[in-house]
Amino acid sequence: PDYIKSARYDAILSLQQEISLMKNREKIGTTQKILIDTVNQETGVSFGRTEGDSPDIDNQVIIDSLLTEGCFYDVTITDASEYDLTGKLG
Repeated sequence: PDYIKSARYDAILSLQQEISLMKNREKIGTTQKILIDTVNQETGVSFGRTEGDSPDIDNQVIIDSLLTEGCFYDVTITDASEYDLTGKLG
């Protein structure tokens, strides 16, 4: 029945979020090589991804600095959520 499918889906999604958060928290304090995908000039925030992440489906790294799209930067990870990392240069 649909309600069982839905419950199973919700349980799997919840477990995946827990695993993702745990793995992302392990990156806090590490320095990662980040490729900048987009920059928001209005907010001064840049968005990128680690070398091992694919655009649109993997983690996004949020950096509170205006950086150059298409360039790599060494970023220290300062915070993590289920699907995103936050970092600062250096």
